[in-house]
Amino acid sequence: SLSKMFDPEFITAVTRKPAVYRGMPFIVEAGLAYGKPIEEFRVYRFANRVPLLYRSGECAITYAIREIDWRKYGLNGKKGETPTEPLIIMVHVASVWLPFTSESKEAIAPYPEIVKEIKLALKDALRDLAIYIKKKESLTYIGDKYKNLYGYGIELATRLAKILNISEEEVKNRIIN
Repeated sequence: SLSKMFDPEFITAVTRKPAVYRGMPFIVEAGLAYGKPIEEFRVYRFANRVPLLYRSGECAITYAIREIDWRKYGLNGKKGETPTEPLIIMVHVASVWLPFTSESKEAIAPYPEIVKEIKLALKDALRDLAIYIKKKESLTYIGDKYKNLYGYGIELATRLAKILNISEEEVKNRIIN
């Protein structure tokens, strides 16, 4: 659904093994979308495949997001803040019994076991994103280095051509071929 909705340059998804809260099993799924068409940081929260639209500040998902140190994963943002990069986080918690903060089921109660599992799922997904970001940065660095060296090579070839009395057209033909 992340690729259909946003078509980003990078997508990853993680499903944690079932965990237990007060004898009730639950599963956490987390997905990340990062890149060009996305313009800002956003969080999509789901409980039993139903979107949680209100009271995001009271939700276990928000608590888990606040506890992540984004700089460890190559993103701007301190612990307790959201990153400034174009990133979408989608978290789904499924269970036969989820503890909600109220009868209206607008937010998942932030119990330590649930927050821990959400945080671990997000960290797993963020590790994949960190690898992608580092590879992208290193390829950009190598490309810039190649462009700089190529420019020096052309300059060196033209200077040597003058010393050896070779025409500039012949040097350009040899560089191109």
